[in-house]
Amino acid sequence: MKLEATQEKLHSYGITDSIEYKIAQTGKVMQMFSDTLYSDKIAAPIRELSTNAIDACIMAGSTPEDARIDIHLPNAKDPEFRIRDYGVGLSPEQLKAVYTVYGESDKTNTNSVVGCMGLGSKSPFAYSSSFTTITYFNGTKYVYVNSKNEYGIPHLNLFHSEPTDEPNGVQVSFAVKSEDFYKFQAKAEEILSWFPCNFNVSGGFGNFTKTTQEYVLTGNGWKIPKTSSAYCTMGYIKYPINISQFDEQKEADKKRANVDNDWYKYYYTGKSEDSKYCRILSNGIELNFDIGEVDMDISREGLQYTKKTIQAIKAKLDQTNQEITKNIEDQLAQCQTKWDACQLFNDLRVGQLSRLNIFTSIQKPTFRGKEVDACFNVQKYDLYRLYLRYGTTQKREENVQTIVPSGSIMFVVADLPTGNYNRTYNYIKTSGLSDVYLIRDDTQVALLKQDLDIPDNKIIKASDLPAPPKAKRGTVKRENVFVLDNSNRHWDTRSYWQKKDVDFDAGGYYVEISNWRTASTTSASFAYSKPKDTLDLLELLKKVGINVPTEVYGVKTASIKKFDKSSDWVNLYDWAKQQILDYLDKNSSKFVVDDDVSQLSNEYVNTFVRLNNNCKTTVLDRQGDFAKIIGRIYELKRAKTKNASVLENVKGLCGYFDINVSKYLQKHKSQHDLNAMIGDALQKYPIIEMLNVMYYGKDNKFFEYAVSIINMVDSLGEN
Repeated sequence: MKLEATQEKLHSYGITDSIEYKIAQTGKVMQMFSDTLYSDKIAAPIRELSTNAIDACIMAGSTPEDARIDIHLPNAKDPEFRIRDYGVGLSPEQLKAVYTVYGESDKTNTNSVVGCMGLGSKSPFAYSSSFTTITYFNGTKYVYVNSKNEYGIPHLNLFHSEPTDEPNGVQVSFAVKSEDFYKFQAKAEEILSWFPCNFNVSGGFGNFTKTTQEYVLTGNGWKIPKTSSAYCTMGYIKYPINISQFDEQKEADKKRANVDNDWYKYYYTGKSEDSKYCRILSNGIELNFDIGEVDMDISREGLQYTKKTIQAIKAKLDQTNQEITKNIEDQLAQCQTKWDACQLFNDLRVGQLSRLNIFTSIQKPTFRGKEVDACFNVQKYDLYRLYLRYGTTQKREENVQTIVPSGSIMFVVADLPTGNYNRTYNYIKTSGLSDVYLIRDDTQVALLKQDLDIPDNKIIKASDLPAPPKAKRGTVKRENVFVLDNSNRHWDTRSYWQKKDVDFDAGGYYVEISNWRTASTTSASFAYSKPKDTLDLLELLKKVGINVPTEVYGVKTASIKKFDKSSDWVNLYDWAKQQILDYLDKNSSKFVVDDDVSQLSNEYVNTFVRLNNNCKTTVLDRQGDFAKIIGRIYELKRAKTKNASVLENVKGLCGYFDINVSKYLQKHKSQHDLNAMIGDALQKYPIIEMLNVMYYGKDNKFFEYAVSIINMVDSLGEN
């Protein structure tokens, strides 16, 4: 690759002495140019050696596509990376003159090859401290080992030479650590994918597959990838593009700061999205340059953002923008009307060219000499969009300011004295169209057609639409009856109610609704409550074993009298309250013990339990008051885990309808009231009250003494 030489104007007047700068030949300096130079130690030798290999083939007369190159990827069986080209080869003299000199290259006078820096051949030192170079030159094979001496300075060491019938070329190899085997294959698949030739790859793991790129659109020297990364290619190498280098706003701020001496403006103003080039690059693009068109870093890992590089990239982006615009305009030219062109433009923007919206926003395409917009401004027309709320049959309308042309749009002309809306809504329901516009002033139809260039098949008269069917006899209008949706919970009260045709004679369960909330005189809880509360009621009924209706209808207040008078329809809340009362009559007796569970919180319960469990001395009278209390405590403990949750649900249901559950439980109240039994026992056994307030720790002797007193009291009987 030709390197651009710059001529500097020097003024030597007054100089009395001049000393030329030099580079010290030290291990540290050598390491800078063959190791520190590269950030990716694995990618560097793969990229640099592959570039040298294809250059050698081109210099031997091959085309880049036909270059013959062998690559061996390391694996456990053969842990070496090797690359062999079949190019011109290198003579011992060339190796000494060029190969061993940093910065020396024999490729700086042509742009037909990529190399130019005189550093790539030393790149294996970035990964390994030594590597082997074998050159096949005019019938002789030369084997060299490149290694560093004790001072870190690389040396080229000839091991041996021998005659050979191998064709000319160079092979470079070095050992690879086992933990890097997979990394070498992955890097090779990525780097070599940009080379035009088919490498003969061996070793590695499984099939070698070059990384493939997918593109949305391609042009002359540019491609739009499916990814959003920005990069350019030159000489088979991919270079990422630093978007911030094209921020025109920052550059303007920088110039202004220099003029005004307000340095802080440069650092705090300017955003990359202010530049059209930044916007294009952020969208993702691949730019293809010929060798020498842009400048790259000496490591070949990035670009040098010189004036030449920045201008070349900007020119390519401008060219890309123009070609994409022309591509779109060529497709639009096939359209017959402005409406069709606008519709096609929108279809392209959301389909084939969705990634190209950034270009159309920078430079709008034209149709018949006028810019094509994504929508039409219809603010001056009396135009309304009619639609049904998503998932419902609820009618909606909105005055529109703009229209985005699409294949699903239809216009309805309101040419009837009445019934235009009903016919249009019926048309929306039966056709499934979501974009139907009502032209309320039929005198505007001609003007609208002219301005928007609307095709005739997009406009229909309301009088040509069928009238909506009348409600069947024995049914109730859909506007007043809804079914409660219990499939899931909704964020708003309206969404719980779905319109449904109801056979009034079939009967069912209903609730009155007002403003989408339930209304009830049976229960204050449902006087004005959310539909969710009714679902919670049904859920509680099911939990206690009461079968609930599969469908519950909401009836608006305007139609509620008809349902209240019908013997076929049952008010859900009246029915639920009666179900709860019947349930209590049948089952309250089994909840009595559960209701008494709260008595376990009596402060003396634990004292009685410990007296019973932790003493060697036992209570002799198992029919006495003490033994009865212990029996009652354990009866309540068992009940606590048995039916307590059911009782809580029953109490919750009673709370909805202000039912006094205690009244029902009192009918079957147990004669063995734990609190009363403990009170009597404390009078009979005063020692227990004393134990309850004492600190007795782990010592059981106090309890054993108390049990002895209890036995003595029981033996004395009532006296």
